[in-house]
Amino acid sequence: MPLFCPFPGALEAVHEDRLSDLGGGKYLACVDMKATDGKTYDIDFFLAGQPSRMKVTETSVHKINGKPLYNWKEEGGIWKKKRV
Repeated sequence: MPLFCPFPGALEAVHEDRLSDLGGGKYLACVDMKATDGKTYDIDFFLAGQPSRMKVTETSVHKINGKPLYNWKEEGGIWKKKRV
């Protein structure tokens, strides 16, 4: 099943070091997309379900041209988004 991109563009890279099992059947995948406006968007996809039946549950733009809109911080063993 292809991942939905909210804007026209091209997949540049999958951050294989960011493919994460969040536990409880939840996962995180991160990609770089080059949009038609020339900007590079780092997009986080949150997925749930079994590997053969995953569904995207949330999509968020993490960075635009390398500038983060939020960062990740571990709190009590749980990773949380923190606004920049």
